[in-house]
Amino acid sequence: MSSLHRFLTNADVLNDLFDTFSPDYNHPATFKSIQYHDPGLWLTTQTLAHAARTCKAFSGAASRNLWSALHSGLLPLVQTFSNMKRRVRVKTTWDGVTLKDTYYELEGDVPESEWIRFEELASRVRYLGHDLSPLDPSVLEAILMRYESRCAPLFSNIRILSWRNSNGDQLQQRLLRVLCTPAPMSLWYLPNKQQKVGDQAADLSIVAAVAPILQHLQVELADLPLGPRSPLLRLTSLRSIRFLGELDEELRADLGTLPNLGTIHCRGASSPLSSPVASRPPTPGPCDRPAKLPLMERFPALQKLEVAHDAEPTALLSTLAQVASPRLASLSIRLQIAHSMELISFVHALCELPAAQALTTLCITTRSTCPYPLLPPAAVGADTDIEFADLVRSLSRLPHIQTFRLVSSAWGVGVSDAHLALLADAWPRLSHFEVSARWTPRTPQSSIQAQMQAETESHDERKDDDKTTSRPSRPSRPSLPAVVHFAERCRALTTFAVEIADVKDSDVVSLDAHVSSPAFLPHRALKAVKLARGDERIRDRLPENVEHLARVLHRAFPCIDEREVLDWCSRPRS
Repeated sequence: MSSLHRFLTNADVLNDLFDTFSPDYNHPATFKSIQYHDPGLWLTTQTLAHAARTCKAFSGAASRNLWSALHSGLLPLVQTFSNMKRRVRVKTTWDGVTLKDTYYELEGDVPESEWIRFEELASRVRYLGHDLSPLDPSVLEAILMRYESRCAPLFSNIRILSWRNSNGDQLQQRLLRVLCTPAPMSLWYLPNKQQKVGDQAADLSIVAAVAPILQHLQVELADLPLGPRSPLLRLTSLRSIRFLGELDEELRADLGTLPNLGTIHCRGASSPLSSPVASRPPTPGPCDRPAKLPLMERFPALQKLEVAHDAEPTALLSTLAQVASPRLASLSIRLQIAHSMELISFVHALCELPAAQALTTLCITTRSTCPYPLLPPAAVGADTDIEFADLVRSLSRLPHIQTFRLVSSAWGVGVSDAHLALLADAWPRLSHFEVSARWTPRTPQSSIQAQMQAETESHDERKDDDKTTSRPSRPSRPSLPAVVHFAERCRALTTFAVEIADVKDSDVVSLDAHVSSPAFLPHRALKAVKLARGDERIRDRLPENVEHLARVLHRAFPCIDEREVLDWCSRPRS
């Protein structure tokens, strides 16, 4: 009989059921969930623990998945030893405060039967969090002596390892060597406040020696030496790296030689893409660095680049110019720019790079270096708003874009009906489109509220002749009929986050007639359309019958709920 049609026993059914509660530790998304302390993982652990205590039938299948993640380190495993004792150590701080410290130690030898049970549970572990604080050194010594003498892996099926800096402790470095045999797929290296220069390099050298097939790494590069014997050069199977530090020229040279590196996520304090780090310690030893690659031959497999800090445009363009990968599909960057023309020039230069031609996701967030703390630069005459016409011709050179996001913290970005028509021709597979301005003031909230109140009072004085008086200059915005026609041409569009212009009653009537025609096909993918908020009515007008507008939008886009439209129209700015 085929294996697809085999008879399932009760144990098979329970195993398949509880396997759904265990995440896929081979997937990088699980690594990211652990990094950001996803509450879903904690709820999964609680569910499995409750099921294991429910009955004997559930116990075996549930506990098998329950032991797959040890967030508290080795403590749950060593607590299975019968001679493990809990002790309390009293400490007195420098200011006379008495603290009690709990730790665990072994009394005597561990029976062989308990070691077998220990190994059985350890073979189920897929994720191990680093926490050695409650264990006495004698416990670690007993574990290391057994596994080092047998040359056996401590966790034979481990996939993700979270490791805190060993601070040069030889016992912890021995443990790291044992934990990385066999090699985990992902390593999350946590910094330590007491770490010394060189400790991180020593730990990563151990990892590179015993686990050269490591695929995912998160590390702080502040004190990691580069050069001839950089441990990064030996991780040739590395597929993704997330780091906190400066991506200087020397680091780009090292990362650019890794043949399988597909994802880089860089987050740093300031200007991480500009100058080299002068304080980086040198690496001793003979020169065994591979031959220096030409600039256009670096990063041969890069597919995703995220720069989650304020980067300088010229330095970022210099980095992207070195990318030789033809498969760079996602680019998410944050720029620190002085004026709007600098953003326009950056987009023009970016779209001309060979590495950008395969982009499907482009997300740009800008922050201004304007010295005015109270007002946006455009409000004080330091700069002008940006019209999308300055960008659309360059962006249309990227034919594969599916997700586009431009968020400006200082200048408004105008999008007109004509711009949407051009984008519909250039990006037929577009699914997410967002252009917004999110200015964040650097002054107390009371000052901002006082300024907004003064502006509102000034408007109230002239609201009677508002129809004949020209409005303050602001970026152009698309009309609602143009948005509907844009969505009809981009059938994959799910989100349209561009503020729509004033909606007239005549627009709603014509749109109602358009969606009522037999030839109209409802757009069932679009889930969100941005309308003016309630507190912006002084400049943004909605029709008298907002309920009619909500009904028409729901008929054109069935996934948009009428109540969401009414709620958005009356929602104040947060």
